[in-house]
Amino acid sequence: MNTGLSFWTSQPPERALGNLGSTPQGLSAAEAAARLKTYGPNRIKAKKKIGIVLLFLSQFKSPIILILLFPALVAILVLYILSAEVAKRIFYKKIKS
Repeated sequence: MNTGLSFWTSQPPERALGNLGSTPQGLSAAEAAARLKTYGPNRIKAKKKIGIVLLFLSQFKSPIILILLFPALVAILVLYILSAEVAKRIFYKKIKS
């Protein structure tokens, strides 16, 4: 069997079938059994499912996410510090008066 499958879609059907070792009627039962034994079943292996927490954490693998996350955390920290300072000033004004 010729495994030169490049550009098989542009080949005439007879040539493509010949390259694949098949006929318009399909494979014989013996050939199908031999290919099944050689290549295995035509199945896609199921991927292992990951949990929602791991899925969420996997989003942070991207460098662009980390680049955007850092300024956001700095902004939140600055806002927290400034709001605490403003709250402290208001609180001390009420105590002094």
